[in-house]
Amino acid sequence: MTDDQLVKAGDVLLELDSGDIFEAQQKIKSKLAPVMAEITRLKTAVKMAEGGADLAGKPNYDVTADEVSETSQHALAAELEEYAAEMEKLTNAAERRSLLSERSEMSPDPRDKRLEDIDIRDLKLDISIMKSKFIKDHLLSLVAAETSAMQLAQELEELIRKQDALAVRAPIDGVVRKIVNSGIPSGVVHPYDALFKIDNF
Repeated sequence: MTDDQLVKAGDVLLELDSGDIFEAQQKIKSKLAPVMAEITRLKTAVKMAEGGADLAGKPNYDVTADEVSETSQHALAAELEEYAAEMEKLTNAAERRSLLSERSEMSPDPRDKRLEDIDIRDLKLDISIMKSKFIKDHLLSLVAAETSAMQLAQELEELIRKQDALAVRAPIDGVVRKIVNSGIPSGVVHPYDALFKIDNF
């Protein structure tokens, strides 16, 4: 701040040493950036596996508890799909055994249409299981990444609040006037119609 400098209400007039806080902010930001990149990667993988568009873009650093909960529910839905497909495969296996036991007296025709149908259904179920497992695993990783991002963002917000508390700001629009009062440097922001004194800056 210099004499006769114009300031707006809220402009920083003086900032106490906040080097440690700034360093802590930089550390959190360096941890947050790769977590957000991982979130984007995981969301993109899930969306593409589900046949949707790529979600890649500018990462949103504001992850909410609702988003984490929604991702958890999505992961549970994928797990249930995987479970349903596994159960259907067990049903197919039982049906296959039943068909084979009916023909135990004679060698089964390898081209038996009913067995071929079961094999085709099993193949489709295997694909469905792989897809559901892929989505579920990525969503569970996404829950962990979103939770981590949310915690880091909260820590960063707290550090920003602490840093802001160390700043003396202009209470009004005006002009800075530095003065010395009893040997102690002080300053005022001089508006058109009043003086507001801010000691020790």
